[in-house]
Amino acid sequence: MRPPTAPAGTAGRVRRWWVGRDRRALLYGLPALLAAGVAAAAAGVALNQSPRELQARYAAEGQAAFRAKDYPRAVTCLERAAGPGTDPDATYRLALAAEAAGDPGRAAALMRELAPTNTAGYAAAQYWTARRLLAAAADPRTVAEAKARLAAALDGDLGADAPAAHGLLGKLYLADPRTRDDAEFHLRKAVAAVPLARLDLARFHLLKGNADAARQEAAVAVRHFRDRAKADPAGVAAYLAWADALTYQDDFPAAVGVLEERLATTADPVYRTALGKLYAGWHDARRVAAPPAELLSLLDKGLGHDPANTDLLNRLLGHLRVGGPDAGAARKGLHELLAKGGTNLAPVHFALAVDARGRGDVAAERVHLEQAFRLDPKTATVANNLAWVLLHQPEPDAARALILADLAVTREPANANFRDTRGRAYLVLGRPADALADLDVVHAHAPDTPGLRAALADVYERLGQPAVAAAYRAPEPKR
Repeated sequence: MRPPTAPAGTAGRVRRWWVGRDRRALLYGLPALLAAGVAAAAAGVALNQSPRELQARYAAEGQAAFRAKDYPRAVTCLERAAGPGTDPDATYRLALAAEAAGDPGRAAALMRELAPTNTAGYAAAQYWTARRLLAAAADPRTVAEAKARLAAALDGDLGADAPAAHGLLGKLYLADPRTRDDAEFHLRKAVAAVPLARLDLARFHLLKGNADAARQEAAVAVRHFRDRAKADPAGVAAYLAWADALTYQDDFPAAVGVLEERLATTADPVYRTALGKLYAGWHDARRVAAPPAELLSLLDKGLGHDPANTDLLNRLLGHLRVGGPDAGAARKGLHELLAKGGTNLAPVHFALAVDARGRGDVAAERVHLEQAFRLDPKTATVANNLAWVLLHQPEPDAARALILADLAVTREPANANFRDTRGRAYLVLGRPADALADLDVVHAHAPDTPGLRAALADVYERLGQPAVAAAYRAPEPKR
């Protein structure tokens, strides 16, 4: 039978092509054809949309990807949504996506664009920057900048983040006696949405001498966190806050009971750390009225839970001062801690070494210091940190700080940080020549150490070299 005659014209050519075509090749090519079709359709849609509509579409897709934790896709979409002249919210969301995608440098650069220093900027970016500053450091300059940024954020529209920002700013104001009176306003703005702020409000009243108001705020916090803890027995934060609130009612035994019960139930070391802090606070609350034996017992119990707690050690070292009425009892308590044994006895040996140094017992100092360093190489850092705290408390104890700093330098003579601390101690004690020996080492190896030039200027002024002192007080030349 003869094949049908091929139709004439274009239709005929198409039919001849189809009849002789290998269908499998076409099937294999369908995905590419479909993709091309989709791309063409998208291009057609894009051509029919305004730039503003496209940005809104990319922003919506980027937010959806962010919620789905598809951060690379979120970055891609939000990059197309952000740009010159766009809503700063798009740039802010891009920064969050970049941070979540593992690019904190880009996130920080974008936030700096949105929240430059000394300007109002974008409120949410100011709040983000303040929190990152506080997470990185807590030096006075950083805290001051964080305060300014939080205030700028609250002058703008923070939305749901406003109570948390009020709470954080209130906490910072509370920590500084110069701004303490401003803390109450912000803490009251926070308490409804941030229950932990109520504890800061209780502390505010306590510091202002209003114990009744502190107890009232603490009572509300106790009920709230006790209920939360009972509703979620596996939670940790509610139990810690419950115990903390009880201390503002002066019910330290009940607070210890909450934490010790949780420690016995869960064996979570976080409760050991919390108990160490709690006993330090109990010691401070009883310091005026209690006899030395009771205070030492509180420190002993705290160190039993957390032997590395520097607050407890610092208080114990206070009781070990030469000639103090309770030094012998404190020393006996440390010996008993050693006799009990344990896995972390380095702080106990360290405290006994400090005591021996103060009494001039060279042999005992060497024994305990060698043991402390052997058990925990970080003991030198602990000594240095304690010395720095003693130098910068409201009533500096430079003599004890020098003992601690000297122990640290003995362990690591080339450590510029340790030499800086010892040099500052010498300076406070009126020994400028000794201070210069240490601070010159710091200047040679760590010239950017904060406050170093001012300290050296003070040293040379006391050594009768005003011209050199003036050179150090002048602005540092650019290198």
